[in-house]
Amino acid sequence: MNTTQFGEMLKYARKEAKLSQIQLSKTAKITQTYLSQIEGGVKKPNLKTVESIANALGKEVVVYFVDKAVSRR
Repeated sequence: MNTTQFGEMLKYARKEAKLSQIQLSKTAKITQTYLSQIEGGVKKPNLKTVESIANALGKEVVVYFVDKAVSRR
């Protein structure tokens, strides 16, 4: 999965959770600018940031990615 695909998946999950970038970034303890850059495929987050975002979305990192990969088949 490349950065653009990850960003698109993250944006979809955020919208599915009915959260704004501001709401998610505050809960995940990252800046809204950084979240926007991740969603736009400009920045590649490290694992700690991915875990923080997943937790803020109420998802587990591994389960979330496996579910998305399986649903695309």
